Amino acid sequence: MKHPLNIFAALIVIVFVLSGCESNNERVIRVVRETVDSVSPMAILQAANELDAKHVESEGELIALDTMPASFAAFKPVEVRYMYRGSYLIVTDRWLQHRSGLLIAAPDEVIPSSTKYVTYEKLADRLYFYQD
Repeated sequence: MKHPLNIFAALIVIVFVLSGCESNNERVIRVVRETVDSVSPMAILQAANELDAKHVESEGELIALDTMPASFAAFKPVEVRYMYRGSYLIVTDRWLQHRSGLLIAAPDEVIPSSTKYVTYEKLADRLYFYQD
């Protein structure tokens, strides 16, 4: 029979691990929000518009990290994707199949409601925290 203190110690470790996951999500949102504020929403949207004007990649295409605008680079992205019609996804964190970061929506894009699989949180006009 296992000693009750060993079981208690295991439960404490599980609680710390699970609470750490939540605090990591909060950290990711905070970092994205602070970066939007420090760079300025207008600078991010202007860079997206300029990039879109000369963009020839296909939907879902990766943008080379060394060619992205400085306002995108401020997020220290893992990757940046051209989504479609002026939409970009700046991925700041990735674990397994999950991504989080900043979604820059196209001017006429309607952002769907969050679901249990995808979260959108509006940070500024056309700028959304994104997590899947």
